Amino acid sequence: MNFKQTMHAGFAAMLILGIYSCNSESHEEENNHEVSAVHEEEEEQKDDHSKHEEGQMSLNNGERWEANAETTTGVNNIIQLTNDFNGSTKADYEALSASLESEFQMIFQKCTMTGEAHEHLHTFLLPMKSMFETLKGEDENMRVETLEKLKEHLTQYDKFFV
Repeated sequence: MNFKQTMHAGFAAMLILGIYSCNSESHEEENNHEVSAVHEEEEEQKDDHSKHEEGQMSLNNGERWEANAETTTGVNNIIQLTNDFNGSTKADYEALSASLESEFQMIFQKCTMTGEAHEHLHTFLLPMKSMFETLKGEDENMRVETLEKLKEHLTQYDKFFV
């Protein structure tokens, strides 16, 4: 396994641990008691517009989802990093990607959200992972295009979370 593959595997492992820790520990006992009730309610409300399809964001009955302060701070830090970036070399983009990944991990580590708001947050965050990888790529045009795509994606946060 070369260095790049090792780094990818390490990042994937951190992401999985972040998602797991986001859902466990402080919420485990509460979730165990509510799981069956939540599943029953979901079955009854499958057509409810507040339920989101895989990969699609929606509002919470017309309102934005409540996000914890640490999540909003992390997303704002990512926005700031992308807006302040003025690099042009592959090394510049790799450094940006590393900074973005660090903030991304911090969001997962400090996550206290639960329920549908939590699921929508993951729907919002997970597409960014592949963008961070593309920012480290060899193709300069793809790096530039991906940075713009990431900036556009980040504008969605305030539309769906408060």
